[in-house]
Amino acid sequence: PSLLSCDEVILDLVPCLSYLRGETKQPSAACCSGAQKISNGAKSQAAKKDVCTCIQKSLASVGPYDKNLIPLIPQKCGIPLTLPPIDAKTDCSKVAIYV
Repeated sequence: PSLLSCDEVILDLVPCLSYLRGETKQPSAACCSGAQKISNGAKSQAAKKDVCTCIQKSLASVGPYDKNLIPLIPQKCGIPLTLPPIDAKTDCSKVAIYV
């Protein structure tokens, strides 16, 4: 079972929206903190797939964003997590999120 509920993933990522929309140049401390929580909770492949699916669902309702910024969040936050660019066309069952 996933350690993270989809609601938790969404709450953790809400602070990242301004970055994903290109409104800020760096992810906020709250965004980094949320990404760290996701990294801590998504250890199994099943949990990673759930996180991907959840990110995909939640971003579908936020309006335009740059999917290519998603992989940069962990890098800019210094978190050992690899997120793919996720959008509506991403097949989460094939996505590998490396932690």
